[in-house]
Amino acid sequence: MTKDSIVITQSSQLKKWTVRGLLTLSILIIGSLSYIYFQLQNSLALLNGQIELPGLISKVVIERDDLGVPAITGENRIDIAYGLGFLHAQERFFQMDLMRRQSAGELSELFGEKALPLDKKARIHRFRHRAQKFIADLEEDMRAFLLAYTKGVNSGLAQFSSAPFEYLLLQQTPIIWQPEDTYLVVYAMYMLLQNSAGRAESNLALMRDLLPVSLFDFLTPLGTHWDAALDETVFQKQALPDAQEYFAGWNKNRTISSVVKRRNEGHFLEISDELKSNIGSNNWAVSGKLTKHGGAIVANDMHLPISVPNTWYRASFIIKGEQANERLISGITLPGTPNMITGSTDNIAWAFTNAYGDWSDLIILDIDVSDESRYLTPEGYKRFEKMIEPIKIKGAKNYPFEFEETIWGPVIDKDHRGRKRVYRWVAHLAGAVNMNLLELESAKDIYEAIEIAHRSGIPEQNFVVGDKDGNIAWTIIGVIPKRIGLSGELPQSWSNGEKRWDGWLQSDEYPVIVNPESGRIWSANSRMVGGEMYKSLYDGSYALGARGKQIRDGL
Repeated sequence: MTKDSIVITQSSQLKKWTVRGLLTLSILIIGSLSYIYFQLQNSLALLNGQIELPGLISKVVIERDDLGVPAITGENRIDIAYGLGFLHAQERFFQMDLMRRQSAGELSELFGEKALPLDKKARIHRFRHRAQKFIADLEEDMRAFLLAYTKGVNSGLAQFSSAPFEYLLLQQTPIIWQPEDTYLVVYAMYMLLQNSAGRAESNLALMRDLLPVSLFDFLTPLGTHWDAALDETVFQKQALPDAQEYFAGWNKNRTISSVVKRRNEGHFLEISDELKSNIGSNNWAVSGKLTKHGGAIVANDMHLPISVPNTWYRASFIIKGEQANERLISGITLPGTPNMITGSTDNIAWAFTNAYGDWSDLIILDIDVSDESRYLTPEGYKRFEKMIEPIKIKGAKNYPFEFEETIWGPVIDKDHRGRKRVYRWVAHLAGAVNMNLLELESAKDIYEAIEIAHRSGIPEQNFVVGDKDGNIAWTIIGVIPKRIGLSGELPQSWSNGEKRWDGWLQSDEYPVIVNPESGRIWSANSRMVGGEMYKSLYDGSYALGARGKQIRDGL
């Protein structure tokens, strides 16, 4: 053997063991892959066949077009709700599960301690408790509609031989759907489309305290030259303060560094932790006087963060009814809910964009100096209600999440002065979520649709609608708080009763624009109106009006 070579030998017995080992490993790999394949195969949606399911009143037929978009045919809307629930569970159950858990603050049960910060932010709103409470007050017809959808979801889930693949990866078992889970999905949309902690108002308050008034006014204008409001209102441009005015108004004892120091000492929450760019959408309508067929045209492009699967689920409903009269409802649904969210019927078409009005207020508490467990209300001092919400954590003990509740809502944070603040949010109150959106499917024209929109419980949206007779309209869909003694732009004390919410606006108090002279309506998340109509909405961080202006000019 030369010194520059290496010879490696093995015994015949070792060769036999090596071959056996490779064969065993191959069998294990093939077996594992086969197991995974069959598990995945058994968790796929059923695309063909006939099933007898409990809870249906009559036969339901589901057919798909070349793009896989389903059409659900039934003799009544209750059965179609059942069929939609079945489809949602078959194709989107994990998405639905995440949404209900997100708003309920129950993600840690799936993902462990890493999800605890998210659960704590959500759990302070007690959405599962609110959902159970508000569903108990549902009218019987709406309850039957919701229960049919719930049964459909659980029937779809029960058809799987194996759980959806996400649960295989997480080594978890899916939990059946409850009626209140549908409300939780809507609450998840509130959290997505609105701020769940009052950050925008908090930032404005901080700027107002630390900056000269003229600089604050310049940095927070009511509008810009980009605005394209439907009523053509234009807000006056704020003048740029000169250097002398700026430096003269600056209070050196209130520097940003001192605020950061107090923040780091735990006096108030991190301001930037929930800031995110506006979630935008576009829509527009053209009246029948500008179309060849005489009916209105409505277009909608609903933007949300990119996700897999997509937030929305396309579908059509065909209700056969009596005497061969069919109703066709087509559009998009939201997995977890039984309604057509936006779409069209034989009579109307409707579209949404997020409205960005002011749907919440931060309330500064006046604490009893002799007893910090009490805060001042119009009825005198009251004690904080101590809330304990146990959060289940995968692989760990329950976390007892504690916070304080008041007559106005939960204590959400402290400001930079160390004052406790409460969050008053439409999402917390009765009426913020209901099933009334269903009635849009039967509206005969825009006037009925507007009335339905004003009592529908969803996150507040710009509602653009047109009908077969060529009429078009804009209003707000969703409940609007009736403010007394305040505009709600900055945190204030409500302790003397002069500032408060007094229920919801009535339908005749809503801003509405019907059949404008131009024959055109558009919205793109920016300010829609001014004047008295603006005072029912105010500003909840409107988007720059550039997109709305582009749509207007294009039309």
